[in-house]
Amino acid sequence: MLLLYVTTHGQENAASYSAFTIDNKEAIWVQVYHSQQPSEVLRERMLEFLKRQAWIEDAHLDGHEIVADLSNFRVDYKRYGGKYMNTSNIIRTGRWSGKTRITFKDGKYRVIVYGLEFDGRQPAMHAGKMSNQPHQIHGTWTDWVLNTYRTDFQKRRHMNMDIMHFNLKDGFNLKETELIDEDW
Repeated sequence: MLLLYVTTHGQENAASYSAFTIDNKEAIWVQVYHSQQPSEVLRERMLEFLKRQAWIEDAHLDGHEIVADLSNFRVDYKRYGGKYMNTSNIIRTGRWSGKTRITFKDGKYRVIVYGLEFDGRQPAMHAGKMSNQPHQIHGTWTDWVLNTYRTDFQKRRHMNMDIMHFNLKDGFNLKETELIDEDW
């Protein structure tokens, strides 16, 4: 699947929104980060960074790439402008899992997140009325954000996709430490 992404990413007709794109009828998230470090240093720093994240499991090298599993990733919807009433229950209550692959070049790295699934809580519906008894729901990001034919993103999901994008973007940002001033 990821090999197909590399070959189709440059096509003009590929549907995309924010950093999400459709690859082989699956919604994936792709973000490129820039740095001043060579690829070897970036790879080592990123591996150590991921091992310290509570929502990353099994981070390891696969050749020159890092692969890892996302587990129990929680979205901070309030941090990025989401409100309780206008943010989906899936974003608000979901615990996300999926796969990630990180590739490196001198001065940059690319993060690909795919296979996103959620476990969340949804209010129950009874005879057209909402109940106070929530129930567990499970689904995939792809089914939730794509149209029926899996050819485009649903416009009504864009705000929630933005919230997810910014959470993932900050989650994989390997912050550079800069020496501002030596004089204490």
